[in-house]
Amino acid sequence: MEVRLSQEFDAPAEAVWKIVGAFHGLHRWFPGVTACDRDEAAWGEVRRAALGARVTPERLELYDNAAMTCAWSLVDAPLLGEHRSTLSIAPVGEGRCRADWVFYADPKPPLDAELISKNTAAMYGGALAAVREHVEKSS
Repeated sequence: MEVRLSQEFDAPAEAVWKIVGAFHGLHRWFPGVTACDRDEAAWGEVRRAALGARVTPERLELYDNAAMTCAWSLVDAPLLGEHRSTLSIAPVGEGRCRADWVFYADPKPPLDAELISKNTAAMYGGALAAVREHVEKSS
C-alpha cells in the first residue's frame, strides 16, 4: 500500500526544508508530537518521537540536504512489513515550493491496510497543513 500527499507552499523551498529537514525537530512542526530526541543507544541515526504517552522510534534511512529529501522507517514494526516514509521539498516557481510525502508499507494481518492508509493520509496531511501555516505566516 502507498499513500502519497503533496502540498504547495507560498514560501521558498529552503524555508520549508529548514523546518522539516531537521530530523530531530519533529516536535517543532508535527501536530501532537511533544518531544523528539536522538536515541543515543540505537544503532544508526534514530529519533524518539513522543506522541502523547507513546514514544515511537524512527530510523533515518536517507538524508540528502542538497536534494531536500529524507526518508525514515519505524523501528521494530514487523506488522507493517517493509515500510518507509519519504519527504521531499522542491521549488515550483518564484518563492513557491511543493512538499511530496510518500508512505509505503506492506501491512500484515491483523492490520487493516485501508485504515492505515486513511489514518496516515489524515496525520501527514495535518502535518503538512501545519507547516504551510507556519511558513506562510513567517514569509
